[in-house]
Amino acid sequence: MSRVVAFLLLALAFPLGILAEEKNHRSVVINEIAWMGSNKSYRDEWIELYNPLPSPVKIDGWVLKTAGRGLNLSLKGLVPARSFFLIARQNTDFSRHPDFPLKGFLSNKGGKLMLLTAEGSLADQVDCSQGWFAGDNKTKQTMERVSFSSPGWLRESWAHSASAGGTPREQNSACLSSKKKSTFLNNNASNNKTMRKEAFYISEIFPSPKGADSEKEWIEIGNKNPFPSSLSGWQIKDSVGKTHLYVFKEGLKIEAGGFFVLKRSLSGITLQNKGDSLFLLAPDGEIVSSVSYQNAPLNKSYSLTKNGWKWTSPSPGKPNIEQIKEKEQAPKTVKAANVPLIKKTEKIPKKEKSAETKAVIFLSAFIMAASSAVFALILKKRFKGK
Repeated sequence: MSRVVAFLLLALAFPLGILAEEKNHRSVVINEIAWMGSNKSYRDEWIELYNPLPSPVKIDGWVLKTAGRGLNLSLKGLVPARSFFLIARQNTDFSRHPDFPLKGFLSNKGGKLMLLTAEGSLADQVDCSQGWFAGDNKTKQTMERVSFSSPGWLRESWAHSASAGGTPREQNSACLSSKKKSTFLNNNASNNKTMRKEAFYISEIFPSPKGADSEKEWIEIGNKNPFPSSLSGWQIKDSVGKTHLYVFKEGLKIEAGGFFVLKRSLSGITLQNKGDSLFLLAPDGEIVSSVSYQNAPLNKSYSLTKNGWKWTSPSPGKPNIEQIKEKEQAPKTVKAANVPLIKKTEKIPKKEKSAETKAVIFLSAFIMAASSAVFALILKKRFKGK
Protein backbone atom coordinates (compact mmCIF):
# COMPACT_ATOMS: atom_id res chain seq x y z
CA MET A 1 0.00 0.00 0.00
CA SER A 2 2.83 2.39 0.88
CA ARG A 3 4.42 1.79 -2.53
CA VAL A 4 1.14 2.64 -4.26
CA VAL A 5 0.83 5.88 -2.28
CA ALA A 6 4.44 6.80 -3.09
CA PHE A 7 3.85 6.17 -6.80
CA LEU A 8 0.78 8.42 -6.82
CA LEU A 9 2.67 11.21 -5.08
CA LEU A 10 5.45 11.00 -7.71
CA ALA A 11 2.92 11.06 -10.59
CA LEU A 12 1.33 14.21 -9.20
CA ALA A 13 4.62 15.85 -8.50
CA PHE A 14 5.94 15.21 -12.04
CA PRO A 15 4.23 18.21 -13.71
CA LEU A 16 4.02 20.42 -10.56
CA GLY A 17 6.77 22.77 -11.63
CA ILE A 18 5.08 23.50 -14.94
CA LEU A 19 1.55 23.52 -13.50
CA ALA A 20 2.61 25.91 -10.74
CA GLU A 21 3.96 28.25 -13.39
CA GLU A 22 0.72 27.95 -15.35
CA LYS A 23 -1.28 28.86 -12.23
CA ASN A 24 0.85 31.88 -11.33
CA HIS A 25 1.92 33.16 -14.74
CA ARG A 26 -0.45 36.15 -14.50
CA SER A 27 1.28 37.35 -11.32
CA VAL A 28 4.77 38.88 -11.24
CA VAL A 29 6.84 37.54 -14.14
CA ILE A 30 10.36 37.77 -15.52
CA ASN A 31 9.88 40.30 -18.30
CA GLU A 32 13.25 41.23 -19.81
CA ILE A 33 16.83 39.96 -19.50
CA ALA A 34 20.00 41.79 -20.48
CA TRP A 35 22.25 38.74 -20.19
CA MET A 36 24.83 40.23 -22.61
CA GLY A 37 25.56 43.43 -20.68
CA SER A 38 26.07 46.68 -22.55
CA ASN A 39 28.48 48.17 -25.10
CA LYS A 40 30.47 49.60 -22.19
CA SER A 41 30.82 46.43 -20.10
CA TYR A 42 29.73 42.82 -20.06
CA ARG A 43 29.01 43.37 -16.35
CA ASP A 44 26.13 45.73 -17.13
CA GLU A 45 23.64 42.88 -16.84
CA TRP A 46 20.11 43.44 -15.56
CA ILE A 47 16.78 41.66 -15.12
CA GLU A 48 13.35 43.25 -15.21
CA LEU A 49 10.23 41.92 -13.48
CA TYR A 50 6.68 43.00 -14.34
CA ASN A 51 3.40 42.99 -12.40
CA PRO A 52 0.38 42.80 -14.76
CA LEU A 53 -2.12 42.85 -11.87
CA PRO A 54 -4.26 45.92 -11.01
CA SER A 55 -2.81 45.98 -7.47
CA PRO A 56 0.80 46.11 -6.16
CA VAL A 57 2.59 42.91 -5.15
CA LYS A 58 4.96 42.75 -2.18
CA ILE A 59 7.90 40.48 -2.99
CA ASP A 60 9.66 40.39 0.38
CA GLY A 61 11.23 36.96 0.71
CA TRP A 62 10.86 36.11 -2.96
CA VAL A 63 13.90 34.48 -4.57
CA LEU A 64 15.36 34.98 -8.04
CA LYS A 65 18.03 32.43 -8.85
CA THR A 66 19.69 30.37 -11.55
CA ALA A 67 20.00 26.60 -11.58
CA GLY A 68 23.77 26.94 -11.17
CA ARG A 69 25.93 29.14 -8.94
CA GLY A 70 25.53 32.33 -10.99
CA LEU A 71 22.63 33.99 -9.20
CA ASN A 72 20.72 33.65 -5.92
CA LEU A 73 18.92 36.81 -4.81
CA SER A 74 16.57 37.17 -1.84
CA LEU A 75 14.32 39.98 -3.06
CA LYS A 76 12.65 42.76 -1.11
CA GLY A 77 10.34 45.53 -2.23
CA LEU A 78 7.02 46.34 -3.85
CA VAL A 79 6.18 45.91 -7.52
CA PRO A 80 3.58 48.58 -8.41
CA ALA A 81 0.39 47.66 -10.26
CA ARG A 82 1.01 47.17 -13.98
CA SER A 83 4.57 48.33 -13.56
CA PHE A 84 8.18 47.21 -13.53
CA PHE A 85 10.84 46.21 -11.00
CA LEU A 86 14.45 46.60 -12.18
CA ILE A 87 17.28 44.49 -10.77
CA ALA A 88 20.64 45.96 -11.82
CA ARG A 89 24.20 46.51 -10.62
CA GLN A 90 24.86 49.67 -8.68
CA ASN A 91 27.57 50.85 -11.07
CA THR A 92 25.72 50.46 -14.39
CA ASP A 93 23.97 53.04 -16.57
CA PHE A 94 20.60 51.65 -15.47
CA SER A 95 21.33 51.84 -11.75
CA ARG A 96 20.41 55.47 -11.14
CA HIS A 97 17.35 54.30 -9.25
CA PRO A 98 17.65 50.49 -9.03
CA ASP A 99 14.77 48.71 -7.33
CA PHE A 100 17.13 45.99 -6.15
CA PRO A 101 20.90 45.41 -6.57
CA LEU A 102 22.11 42.62 -8.81
CA LYS A 103 24.77 40.38 -7.26
CA GLY A 104 26.09 37.48 -9.28
CA PHE A 105 26.27 36.95 -13.02
CA LEU A 106 24.46 35.55 -16.07
CA SER A 107 26.37 33.26 -18.42
CA ASN A 108 26.39 34.19 -22.11
CA LYS A 109 25.92 30.50 -22.91
CA GLY A 110 22.49 30.38 -21.31
CA GLY A 111 20.89 29.51 -17.99
CA LYS A 112 17.74 28.61 -16.15
CA LEU A 113 16.13 31.48 -14.20
CA MET A 114 13.54 30.74 -11.51
CA LEU A 115 11.34 33.20 -9.62
CA LEU A 116 10.01 31.75 -6.35
CA THR A 117 7.46 33.25 -3.97
CA ALA A 118 8.11 33.62 -0.22
CA GLU A 119 6.26 30.31 0.28
CA GLY A 120 8.60 28.58 -2.17
CA SER A 121 6.12 28.09 -5.02
CA LEU A 122 7.23 28.72 -8.58
CA ALA A 123 5.92 32.05 -9.88
CA ASP A 124 7.83 31.99 -13.18
CA GLN A 125 10.76 30.30 -14.86
CA VAL A 126 12.81 30.74 -18.01
CA ASP A 127 14.73 27.62 -19.01
CA CYS A 128 17.46 28.62 -21.45
CA SER A 129 19.89 25.91 -20.36
CA GLN A 130 20.69 25.14 -24.00
CA GLY A 131 21.14 28.81 -24.93
CA TRP A 132 19.23 32.06 -24.52
CA PHE A 133 15.96 32.20 -26.46
CA ALA A 134 16.65 35.75 -27.67
CA GLY A 135 19.05 38.66 -27.34
CA ASP A 136 22.31 39.30 -29.17
CA ASN A 137 25.77 39.71 -27.67
CA LYS A 138 27.08 41.66 -30.67
CA THR A 139 24.23 44.13 -31.17
CA LYS A 140 23.38 44.18 -27.41
CA GLN A 141 19.69 43.64 -28.12
CA THR A 142 18.05 42.28 -24.99
CA MET A 143 15.73 39.30 -24.52
CA GLU A 144 12.16 40.61 -24.23
CA ARG A 145 8.99 38.77 -23.31
CA VAL A 146 6.35 38.81 -26.04
CA SER A 147 3.31 38.34 -23.79
CA PHE A 148 2.78 38.43 -20.03
CA SER A 149 0.29 35.56 -20.23
CA SER A 150 2.56 33.22 -22.22
CA PRO A 151 4.64 30.64 -20.29
CA GLY A 152 8.23 31.67 -19.66
CA TRP A 153 9.72 28.28 -20.57
CA LEU A 154 8.38 28.54 -24.15
CA ARG A 155 10.85 29.81 -26.75
CA GLU A 156 8.09 31.54 -28.65
CA SER A 157 7.37 33.71 -25.59
CA TRP A 158 10.59 35.68 -26.20
CA ALA A 159 12.08 37.92 -28.91
CA HIS A 160 14.94 40.34 -29.55
CA SER A 161 14.40 43.91 -28.43
CA ALA A 162 13.97 46.38 -31.28
CA SER A 163 17.13 48.29 -30.34
CA ALA A 164 20.34 47.89 -28.39
CA GLY A 165 19.99 48.20 -24.64
CA GLY A 166 16.37 47.03 -24.60
CA THR A 167 13.52 48.78 -22.81
CA PRO A 168 14.23 48.91 -19.04
CA ARG A 169 11.16 50.12 -17.10
CA GLU A 170 9.25 50.53 -20.37
CA GLN A 171 6.86 48.44 -22.43
CA ASN A 172 8.71 45.77 -24.37
CA SER A 173 9.16 46.50 -28.04
CA ALA A 174 8.43 42.82 -28.75
CA CYS A 175 4.96 43.15 -27.17
CA LEU A 176 3.99 45.86 -29.65
CA SER A 177 4.83 43.67 -32.65
CA SER A 178 3.00 40.62 -31.25
CA LYS A 179 -0.45 42.11 -30.66
CA LYS A 180 -1.67 40.71 -33.96
CA LYS A 181 -1.62 37.26 -32.35
CA SER A 182 -4.57 38.18 -30.14
CA THR A 183 -6.86 38.34 -33.18
CA PHE A 184 -6.78 34.60 -33.75
CA LEU A 185 -10.22 34.09 -32.16
CA ASN A 186 -11.86 36.27 -34.78
CA ASN A 187 -10.07 34.40 -37.56
CA ASN A 188 -11.18 31.00 -36.21
CA ALA A 189 -14.87 31.48 -36.87
CA SER A 190 -17.18 29.49 -39.11
CA ASN A 191 -20.59 30.81 -40.13
CA ASN A 192 -20.04 33.85 -37.84
CA LYS A 193 -19.65 31.59 -34.79
CA THR A 194 -16.94 32.36 -32.22
CA MET A 195 -14.19 29.83 -31.66
CA ARG A 196 -13.67 28.89 -27.99
CA LYS A 197 -10.13 28.14 -26.81
CA GLU A 198 -11.37 25.42 -24.48
CA ALA A 199 -12.91 23.58 -27.42
CA PHE A 200 -9.54 22.11 -28.43
CA TYR A 201 -8.16 19.50 -26.05
CA ILE A 202 -5.75 16.57 -25.86
CA SER A 203 -8.02 13.54 -26.17
CA GLU A 204 -5.71 10.51 -26.39
CA ILE A 205 -2.01 9.62 -26.58
CA PHE A 206 -0.23 6.43 -27.60
CA PRO A 207 3.26 6.33 -26.00
CA SER A 208 4.23 2.64 -26.11
CA PRO A 209 3.00 0.84 -29.25
CA LYS A 210 4.04 -2.60 -30.45
CA GLY A 211 6.82 -2.09 -32.96
CA ALA A 212 8.85 1.02 -33.69
CA ASP A 213 7.86 3.97 -31.47
CA SER A 214 9.13 6.44 -34.08
CA GLU A 215 6.55 5.16 -36.58
CA LYS A 216 3.55 4.29 -34.42
CA GLU A 217 3.36 6.88 -31.63
CA TRP A 218 0.61 9.49 -31.97
CA ILE A 219 -1.30 12.26 -30.18
CA GLU A 220 -5.00 12.88 -30.71
CA ILE A 221 -6.57 16.37 -30.53
CA GLY A 222 -10.34 16.79 -30.14
CA ASN A 223 -12.70 19.63 -31.11
CA LYS A 224 -15.75 20.30 -28.88
CA ASN A 225 -17.08 23.05 -31.14
CA PRO A 226 -20.32 22.30 -33.04
CA PHE A 227 -18.61 23.52 -36.22
CA PRO A 228 -15.28 22.89 -38.04
CA SER A 229 -12.43 24.80 -36.34
CA SER A 230 -8.92 25.72 -37.42
CA LEU A 231 -5.80 24.55 -35.57
CA SER A 232 -3.56 26.94 -37.50
CA GLY A 233 -0.97 28.52 -35.23
CA TRP A 234 -1.74 26.26 -32.26
CA GLN A 235 1.23 24.51 -30.64
CA ILE A 236 1.91 21.31 -28.74
CA LYS A 237 4.97 20.57 -26.61
CA ASP A 238 6.34 17.77 -24.41
CA SER A 239 8.49 18.28 -21.30
CA VAL A 240 10.72 15.22 -20.73
CA GLY A 241 13.90 14.17 -22.50
CA LYS A 242 14.72 15.87 -25.77
CA THR A 243 11.68 18.13 -25.92
CA HIS A 244 10.11 19.45 -29.10
CA LEU A 245 7.56 22.12 -29.98
CA TYR A 246 5.26 21.52 -32.95
CA VAL A 247 3.23 24.32 -34.57
CA PHE A 248 0.12 23.22 -36.47
CA LYS A 249 0.21 24.27 -40.10
CA GLU A 250 -2.00 26.79 -41.90
CA GLY A 251 -5.30 25.44 -43.17
CA LEU A 252 -5.60 22.51 -40.76
CA LYS A 253 -9.18 22.10 -39.51
CA ILE A 254 -10.95 19.60 -37.25
CA GLU A 255 -14.56 18.76 -38.02
CA ALA A 256 -17.32 19.50 -35.49
CA GLY A 257 -16.92 17.06 -32.59
CA GLY A 258 -14.13 15.37 -34.50
CA PHE A 259 -10.50 14.43 -33.92
CA PHE A 260 -7.10 14.93 -35.49
CA VAL A 261 -4.35 12.32 -35.04
CA LEU A 262 -0.86 13.84 -34.99
CA LYS A 263 1.78 11.21 -35.71
CA ARG A 264 5.28 11.35 -34.25
CA SER A 265 6.75 11.21 -37.75
CA LEU A 266 5.12 14.60 -38.39
CA SER A 267 5.41 16.33 -35.01
CA GLY A 268 8.85 15.08 -33.96
CA ILE A 269 7.53 14.73 -30.38
CA THR A 270 8.80 11.66 -28.53
CA LEU A 271 6.45 10.31 -25.85
CA GLN A 272 8.66 8.81 -23.15
CA ASN A 273 7.57 5.33 -22.00
CA LYS A 274 8.54 6.00 -18.36
CA GLY A 275 6.50 9.22 -18.17
CA ASP A 276 6.02 12.57 -19.85
CA SER A 277 3.79 15.67 -19.98
CA LEU A 278 2.10 17.31 -22.96
CA PHE A 279 0.82 20.87 -23.30
CA LEU A 280 -1.53 22.24 -25.96
CA LEU A 281 -1.07 26.00 -26.40
CA ALA A 282 -3.22 28.55 -28.18
CA PRO A 283 -1.49 30.90 -30.66
CA ASP A 284 -1.16 33.53 -27.90
CA GLY A 285 0.84 31.06 -25.77
CA GLU A 286 -1.87 30.21 -23.22
CA ILE A 287 -1.93 26.58 -22.05
CA VAL A 288 -5.40 25.27 -22.90
CA SER A 289 -5.02 21.53 -22.29
CA SER A 290 -2.40 19.30 -20.66
CA VAL A 291 -1.83 15.71 -19.58
CA SER A 292 0.84 13.83 -17.60
CA TYR A 293 1.38 10.10 -17.24
CA GLN A 294 3.76 7.54 -15.73
CA ASN A 295 4.97 4.11 -16.95
CA ALA A 296 3.02 3.55 -20.17
CA PRO A 297 1.88 -0.09 -20.61
CA LEU A 298 2.62 -1.76 -23.92
CA ASN A 299 0.09 -1.17 -26.70
CA LYS A 300 -2.31 0.84 -24.51
CA SER A 301 -3.38 4.41 -25.11
CA TYR A 302 -3.95 7.02 -22.39
CA SER A 303 -7.48 8.26 -23.04
CA LEU A 304 -9.66 11.03 -21.64
CA THR A 305 -12.95 9.39 -20.61
CA LYS A 306 -16.00 10.50 -18.65
CA ASN A 307 -14.25 9.19 -15.53
CA GLY A 308 -10.93 10.92 -16.21
CA TRP A 309 -7.74 9.65 -17.85
CA LYS A 310 -7.55 5.85 -18.25
CA TRP A 311 -5.32 3.33 -20.01
CA THR A 312 -7.52 1.78 -22.72
CA SER A 313 -7.38 0.10 -26.09
CA PRO A 314 -6.28 2.61 -28.79
CA SER A 315 -9.06 4.36 -30.74
CA PRO A 316 -7.34 6.92 -33.02
CA GLY A 317 -9.76 9.32 -34.70
CA LYS A 318 -12.74 7.94 -32.76
CA PRO A 319 -14.50 8.68 -29.44
CA ASN A 320 -12.73 7.12 -26.45
CA ILE A 321 -14.44 4.20 -24.75
CA GLU A 322 -13.36 3.23 -21.26
CA GLN A 323 -12.38 -0.42 -21.11
CA ILE A 324 -13.51 -2.25 -17.97
CA LYS A 325 -11.41 -5.19 -16.87
CA GLU A 326 -13.22 -8.44 -16.17
CA LYS A 327 -12.01 -8.57 -12.57
CA GLU A 328 -13.48 -5.10 -12.02
CA GLN A 329 -16.94 -6.13 -13.26
CA ALA A 330 -19.66 -6.87 -10.71
CA PRO A 331 -20.21 -10.64 -10.24
CA LYS A 332 -23.37 -11.98 -11.84
CA THR A 333 -26.07 -13.65 -9.68
CA VAL A 334 -26.59 -17.30 -10.71
CA LYS A 335 -29.78 -19.09 -9.71
CA ALA A 336 -29.40 -22.76 -8.87
CA ALA A 337 -31.88 -25.04 -10.64
CA ASN A 338 -34.15 -27.43 -8.69
CA VAL A 339 -32.55 -26.68 -5.34
CA PRO A 340 -35.16 -26.08 -2.65
CA LEU A 341 -34.42 -23.20 -0.29
CA ILE A 342 -34.65 -23.85 3.46
CA LYS A 343 -36.29 -21.14 5.48
CA LYS A 344 -34.68 -20.05 8.74
CA THR A 345 -37.75 -21.15 10.78
CA GLU A 346 -37.67 -24.70 9.42
CA LYS A 347 -35.75 -27.43 11.27
CA ILE A 348 -33.53 -29.70 9.27
CA PRO A 349 -34.59 -33.33 9.99
CA LYS A 350 -31.90 -35.58 11.46
CA LYS A 351 -30.90 -38.68 9.52
CA GLU A 352 -31.68 -42.08 11.14
CA LYS A 353 -28.63 -44.24 12.04
CA SER A 354 -28.22 -47.39 10.00
CA ALA A 355 -28.26 -50.95 11.54
CA GLU A 356 -24.57 -51.40 10.74
CA THR A 357 -23.71 -48.25 12.67
CA LYS A 358 -25.78 -49.44 15.68
CA ALA A 359 -23.98 -52.84 15.71
CA VAL A 360 -20.55 -51.22 15.72
CA ILE A 361 -21.52 -48.96 18.63
CA PHE A 362 -22.95 -51.92 20.66
CA LEU A 363 -19.90 -54.13 20.06
CA SER A 364 -17.50 -51.34 21.09
CA ALA A 365 -19.41 -50.76 24.33
CA PHE A 366 -19.46 -54.54 25.13
CA ILE A 367 -15.68 -54.89 24.62
CA MET A 368 -14.99 -51.91 26.87
CA ALA A 369 -17.25 -53.30 29.63
CA ALA A 370 -15.66 -56.79 29.45
CA SER A 371 -12.16 -55.35 29.59
CA SER A 372 -13.04 -53.32 32.68
CA ALA A 373 -14.48 -56.43 34.43
CA VAL A 374 -11.35 -58.52 33.72
CA PHE A 375 -9.09 -55.75 34.95
CA ALA A 376 -11.12 -55.41 38.20
CA LEU A 377 -10.95 -59.20 38.82
CA ILE A 378 -7.14 -59.28 38.46
CA LEU A 379 -6.76 -56.47 40.98
CA LYS A 380 -9.02 -58.30 43.50
CA LYS A 381 -6.92 -61.49 43.35
CA ARG A 382 -3.70 -59.60 43.97
CA PHE A 383 -5.09 -57.91 47.08
CA LYS A 384 -6.19 -61.30 48.50
CA GLY A 385 -2.76 -62.83 47.87
CA LYS A 386 -1.18 -60.17 50.05
